[in-house]
Amino acid sequence: MSGETPTLMRTWTVGRYTAELTAGPTETGVMNMVIDWSPHVPNDFTPSQIEEYRRHLASAAAELAELARNNRPK
Repeated sequence: MSGETPTLMRTWTVGRYTAELTAGPTETGVMNMVIDWSPHVPNDFTPSQIEEYRRHLASAAAELAELARNNRPK
């Protein structure tokens, strides 16, 4: 992403992992979403943890889409 302030930042925990989603426009204006994991990218999620992660991701994506709709040039 560019050096601009992110459009959306969300953090959530799944099991022992923390996901931090940052979304905003690139220098060319394309919307970009990045997820950073702590302590590292998980590779041992249970099916229910995968479902929980996907719920949080879908919620953030829906929020970002709503922001985009509301801020679209008229």
